[in-house]
Amino acid sequence: MPAFWLVGQGKNEADVEGWLAPAAGDKPAGVLLTWGGSVSAPQKYQNVDFLDMAQKYVANYDSLPISATKPVSYGISSQQALVCPYPRPTLAYAAWAHRLGDEALAAKLLRLARKNGGNEDALISFQPNVGTLYSCAESAFQGRSDHEALAFVQQADSVIKGRFGKTENFPPEFRSAVEEFRQELLRRQKTRHFGKAPSPLPADIDNWPLEKRVAFLIDCLDEVDVQQNAAPGGVEYWNEPLVLALIRCGDPAIPALLDAVEKDNRLTRSKRVWRFYCPGGHFLRAREPALCAVESILRKRFFEPESTSDSFTAHGPDFAKKLAGQLREYWAAYGKMSLPQRLMKDLTDPNTPIKKLQEAAYSLVTVGDLYVLSTTDGGSIGMQTRAGPNPSIEMFKNPTAAEAILAAMDRDIAQYKDIETKLMFREMYRDMLVTLGDRRIVDALKKRIETENNLPGRLDYALTCQRLGDSGPIGVIAALFSEGKLYPGEDLPILLRKLDAARTKACENALSSIAKPDHPFHKKILDYFRSSLIKDEDGQIRYNHIFCIRFLRELLDDNAPTGCIYVRTENNIKQREGTFKIVSESPYQMGDSLLKKAEVAERISDLAAMELNAQVFGLTYCHPLAEDSDRRMAALREELDKYMPVIRPVFDEENSGIGMGLYIGSEKINGFVPEISLLGRPATEKDVTDGKAIFHLGGKGQVADVKLPATGILKKDQEKLGNSMIFGHNSKRFFIVQAEKDADGKVFFGIIEENNIRKVPLEDVVNILPLESAASQPGQTATSTAAASQPTLRITGSVP
Repeated sequence: MPAFWLVGQGKNEADVEGWLAPAAGDKPAGVLLTWGGSVSAPQKYQNVDFLDMAQKYVANYDSLPISATKPVSYGISSQQALVCPYPRPTLAYAAWAHRLGDEALAAKLLRLARKNGGNEDALISFQPNVGTLYSCAESAFQGRSDHEALAFVQQADSVIKGRFGKTENFPPEFRSAVEEFRQELLRRQKTRHFGKAPSPLPADIDNWPLEKRVAFLIDCLDEVDVQQNAAPGGVEYWNEPLVLALIRCGDPAIPALLDAVEKDNRLTRSKRVWRFYCPGGHFLRAREPALCAVESILRKRFFEPESTSDSFTAHGPDFAKKLAGQLREYWAAYGKMSLPQRLMKDLTDPNTPIKKLQEAAYSLVTVGDLYVLSTTDGGSIGMQTRAGPNPSIEMFKNPTAAEAILAAMDRDIAQYKDIETKLMFREMYRDMLVTLGDRRIVDALKKRIETENNLPGRLDYALTCQRLGDSGPIGVIAALFSEGKLYPGEDLPILLRKLDAARTKACENALSSIAKPDHPFHKKILDYFRSSLIKDEDGQIRYNHIFCIRFLRELLDDNAPTGCIYVRTENNIKQREGTFKIVSESPYQMGDSLLKKAEVAERISDLAAMELNAQVFGLTYCHPLAEDSDRRMAALREELDKYMPVIRPVFDEENSGIGMGLYIGSEKINGFVPEISLLGRPATEKDVTDGKAIFHLGGKGQVADVKLPATGILKKDQEKLGNSMIFGHNSKRFFIVQAEKDADGKVFFGIIEENNIRKVPLEDVVNILPLESAASQPGQTATSTAAASQPTLRITGSVP
């Protein structure tokens, strides 16, 4: 059936029907399309008996799919789909049948056209709409259907110029946009890229003379085809080979790129939009990726987008000329310097704006790496390409690069008053010093530890020393904290988080020590955990260290009321604090049937139990509204006491295989799981009592031939969820850590599932995978698509 794409010209094209118009005089041969547009005649096409095809169309009309008789969706993706308002070819067929003399067939087609559109709607909608024509031209251009795009925009130009009756008053800027787009397509018609997929870069391009390479790459910038994948969001060139190749050319490419920034008004195929569902947007000019390359080579921003839909292109040619002038002034002043020298100049110059200090420092510590600055959303990305130490380390003395970064940090954080903001930016500069890797800065950091009056700040400097190879300072601070000689007061959450992140033996010991009831700070930290639970700040007490679980276990024995009451309604669990407030839905994994109590007062122990359920895989599910809540709470206490010596953080590969994961703000942690060791022998009753095994078979068991550890899913859960839900969130997968067979040869598994640790028979478990295999499984099954056969243009006859 007819479609609105030309054959073989772009990635979205399909078969197209039209009428061949033979060449006449100076006018070349062309094809008239059913919607009124025209294109140049193709080299290959297929002849079709029009009258026979139209008769079959009429006969089969009622059984045709809606897509064959209604307007066609036109666009490069579901997010950017546009609807072309022209009905499928019924009216065009009627006109051609009339011209061929088959009035009976023409009458039937006209009746179908009225049925298709409803009363006169079909005839009205067939009138050209310049706005939709222009939108369709843009979508075709994005899809590299250049012949089709030109046909649409030529038709829009004809409407604007009054070639279809009454001249309409279109805004000058719209007339200008249509004409400019038409001229761009006419320019492209003369190039090798018209309607074709771009060729890959020449394999030997890195061996070309630099001047030839830069000229070639800039000439190809109009073929940049990076599409915006989020809205709001930017058009990012991080994976665009043309732009990356230009950046790798380095400083010698700057003069030619500056000319492109100023003068290159060619369109790329990248479109900038605010929202996919909103009209408008604009194609980026070739000067956009040129500016991206310039800023990425210089490691310095000269253009800052002002909004989520802004771009360098949107500011117009006058702005481009002005910015190019600023870039030339900068290059004239600093172009003879090397990149590290330019960055060091920015970092040490007291006139450098404070907001530019972080940019300069980060650029200096990543010299030699590929770095791409976005011109549409202000983002950036670095890719490690440097081998060996940073040349900036040996290049500068008095100050060294590290000393300059430390001074820039002082200047930067001096503008902030609150300690958390200061620590956040200090941590950023600390990471830069670690990335730079100049160990000579350690002595200066040690002096700062002695003079810093803020304990988290002292720990920050000590952490930097540790990551630069000197663990002495952090060991001293951790030891003093372990001995109860350093309490941070209000900064306790920050200190605990930093001790947890350090991952040194001294810090591990410090965190373990505070979980002991006789530690001087134990009660204060327990009060902190209690208040955080009541304030619903559970994210503040999530760490990858077992001390967190020990404090929560202690709070399981605290039955003091919080002042809140849970109420079970038909659809929700509500929490009453004078007025009703919905705090959560009924838990999916346990089902509404377990929560039978109508109303119950909340206790500290309830909050601790629910937080433990969130953090530790395998513990009995607890909720105050559960009918047997007291039994569940007792079981939870017993499980924790039994497995506490072997509870450990979940490893990354286990997290991937089982679909766990908790968050502290935007930072993901993996949670905890009991460590059930692989015994390599049948388990005994003592093993089960000691938490080393999940079940025993009374001395009659044998180790089953199953590769452990593994993951699996219950057969009943797979039937409920379907194969597509085997992996990922709420997948119901569990760990298999024990496998034994009894005297009759029946195999049993010891499993750790989300809210249970138990024995199950082999026949109840499906989709068993060794842990490393489960970790590699994607969330969705990839599907292969066979290459589509090349469509052909069907010519339904010559123009009568």
